[in-house]
Amino acid sequence: MKKKGEFGYIQDTKAHNFKLAMIMLLIALSVFIFGKALLPKMFNYFAVVAALLMLPVAQCITRYLVFKGFKSIKKQLYEKLTQIDQEVLLLYDLILVFSKKTIQSKVTAIINDTIIVYIEDNKKEKNKELAEEVINKILEKNKIKAKLEIIVDEEAYIDRINKLFEENKTILDNQLQDNLAEILLLSSI
Repeated sequence: MKKKGEFGYIQDTKAHNFKLAMIMLLIALSVFIFGKALLPKMFNYFAVVAALLMLPVAQCITRYLVFKGFKSIKKQLYEKLTQIDQEVLLLYDLILVFSKKTIQSKVTAIINDTIIVYIEDNKKEKNKELAEEVINKILEKNKIKAKLEIIVDEEAYIDRINKLFEENKTILDNQLQDNLAEILLLSSI
């Protein structure tokens, strides 16, 4: 299973939780049917076990439904981003949550103390403001000062990363970048 921040995390998590839910559902039904058909005098015990086995099924289905509304970035964009220098810290498919607000960052680049977020949506301005608010609150909560840029255009995003990396490649602070990445990963689902 892919980890948070890796390309394809959302799709992988959806598929994993769906498969796991179906397998556990079959096990719970098997226990129920086995108890009903073969041991009717002890059926109550089998029914309780089958009911308890439904709890992890419900958990997997809930997790699947949470991720169902989100999609991973397009393969073409991922391939373009892999051509950028490996020193740029890129996090893919982040679903950031703060309070009751949720945003999806298709790609997040971290270069020194600058976080560049790419969001893709029809309501660009509204989501851009929401993304800015959520990420700023996450940073404030963790007492981190960082520059934040939200970009909604794919080509402008790639150009901005390349430009910022060229300006900073001799003075990259990997520790700061790792700290920012960790905070964002911990704030995502």
